[in-house]
Amino acid sequence: MRFVLSFSLVLMFSTSGLSQSRSSDSDFTTCQTDVRWLNTNGSVNHQRSSEVPVYLSLLAHLAKGDGCSSAEVSVTATYLTENQDFICGGTIRNAMNVSTQVQGFNISVRPFLQLDFLRWRNEPGARGEQAGKRLTCLNIDGTSDVGDAERQKAGWMRLFIAVISAKSGLAVTEVIFRFVP
Repeated sequence: MRFVLSFSLVLMFSTSGLSQSRSSDSDFTTCQTDVRWLNTNGSVNHQRSSEVPVYLSLLAHLAKGDGCSSAEVSVTATYLTENQDFICGGTIRNAMNVSTQVQGFNISVRPFLQLDFLRWRNEPGARGEQAGKRLTCLNIDGTSDVGDAERQKAGWMRLFIAVISAKSGLAVTEVIFRFVP
């Protein structure tokens, strides 16, 4: 009889422990995210002297589920010399927001205008031309902001778009700008 009672208690506690571990695993879910360029293959040639912005389009997807209804879009730019040496880099956090499961973004990028670096052209609910977002581009030790004149010396710029969901989902895409004379 003691064996049956002991076995029953062990069985009861082990199933309780197993069910707790299963529920704690199900509490941690991630939102799968995806982001893709629509109008570039990942490479853009841009004339250094041009003040015309580069127009880019991308598509973001969020998975269905709890906590997967929105995400932040961050934009990171890294400027490099012709020899791929670092000039400066910076990130615009929360540059855009994903508010639907599938959302298209039309942006314009002005690589050599620090105060008007990025514009979200089709922001939901916004009318007319939107104000540009500033890119703070820090030198290699992160101690000073590199201005437009220094960035004009760049031969390359790597632009990263990251979609970060509230439930740990992450998707990143990149476009490489080649600055030509």
